[in-house]
Amino acid sequence: MPAKTRALDTGSISAIAAVSIALVPMFLVAAAFACQLAFWQQQAQLVADAAALTASETARGLVSGFSCENPELIATRFDLELDRCRIVGFSALVEVSKSLPTFRISARATAGPEK
Repeated sequence: MPAKTRALDTGSISAIAAVSIALVPMFLVAAAFACQLAFWQQQAQLVADAAALTASETARGLVSGFSCENPELIATRFDLELDRCRIVGFSALVEVSKSLPTFRISARATAGPEK
């Protein structure tokens, strides 16, 4: 009986090894893409924070220029689009985004003096 079962198992390790060798690069590519998306999301949030702070300081007169043009310049510098810029008093709300082939990354930030 052991001889018959041994004949059925011939080559099974080779098939498992071939599948494993094919899956490892696919996993590494997926992990690298996920890390790149996380980097872009972090970058978008940092740019939104800087743009909101600049818009608020421009509204207060601490930075020269126009309140919604300065954030647009900052967003453009980092290949992001300024979707929304809203100034209420000295507070600013800024939304930026980046369109990728399969994803859209966006971030929102507010800045202004304490109330």
